[in-house]
Amino acid sequence: MAFDDSDYSRTGAALVIEMLADLSLADKLAVMTACTDSVAGVVPRDLDGAGALKFFDVTYEQGDRLTAIAARALPVVDSDGLWAIDARTFPAWVADRLHVTRARAHRLTRLGRALRDELPLTAHAVVSGGPGRVNTEVAEILVRTAATSAARRDALVDPASDSGEQFLLAQARTMPADEFRDFAR
Repeated sequence: MAFDDSDYSRTGAALVIEMLADLSLADKLAVMTACTDSVAGVVPRDLDGAGALKFFDVTYEQGDRLTAIAARALPVVDSDGLWAIDARTFPAWVADRLHVTRARAHRLTRLGRALRDELPLTAHAVVSGGPGRVNTEVAEILVRTAATSAARRDALVDPASDSGEQFLLAQARTMPADEFRDFAR
């Protein structure tokens, strides 16, 4: 099965976006689940090489965006405190709920807090689609390297600084993640 870019119609997508605008959160999540179920039904081995590549690129980017969107909700869940009924710490609760390692749960909770409190440009870049987007791994690198002290957090907000968030994001968009990790340190 060949993948034709016209199948991924911007006009069709625009119509869906317009229809989704007025839906409740529950309805938006139901539509997202239905769309994901539909895409999960695609059999990659039935695609040609170009179609499989397009399928991979789009599904990977959307999954990564959704991870960042979900992480942004974690500080709100943490503040609510209901998680404390089931766990001693918030990352432990996240680990149990998602069936991930505690290390991954710590990274997700730290990412969510940093996107909310310290890295607003990164928050936008990681949830947005398209060419200016950075992935969650790059965002996590920024969390681990750029927002580690009061002085570094101050530098992040300075647009003229070579340690500023804007500068670091520009570099992240041009470097492989391993190279960016070394650069950001």
